[in-house]
Amino acid sequence: MVSVELVSAGDTDLLVVRVAEQRCGLPTERVEQVLRACAVSPLPGAPAWVAGAINLRGRVAAVVDLRARLGLDPRPLSPTDHFVIVTVRGRPLVLRVDQALDLVTVCAAQIEQAEESFEGRPLAGAVAMPDGLLFVYDLERFVSEAEQSKLEELLE
Repeated sequence: MVSVELVSAGDTDLLVVRVAEQRCGLPTERVEQVLRACAVSPLPGAPAWVAGAINLRGRVAAVVDLRARLGLDPRPLSPTDHFVIVTVRGRPLVLRVDQALDLVTVCAAQIEQAEESFEGRPLAGAVAMPDGLLFVYDLERFVSEAEQSKLEELLE
């Protein structure tokens, strides 16, 4: 069981994305851009949850398949998918999602914060929205420091 506590007051801006049938909230302070999906080049030696790499404004960036990372059923890349460009530990990371849906602002006091990962997922907390529960993810925990170091080696 995940223990929760309420976080302090203030507003939190979230990018709401859909991955399979889940709605996920990504803190916007880490989000740089949302793009339509494009062809991904294979990245030999990368973990199964890495779809490959793309050229991101002259810099090679790893593409993380959130379906694979969250343990959900795989699906081939589609032109309707979106790439969410985020910054993790000062490095760009591309998150493949089924669809970017909306930007929302929630009162931070409404987010029940998770103290640890839920079912191995880097869950920061959850917030009840009028149309259902929104899981808020901790982008720093999508990729561990060791995993990021390995990805950087592969990208060089």
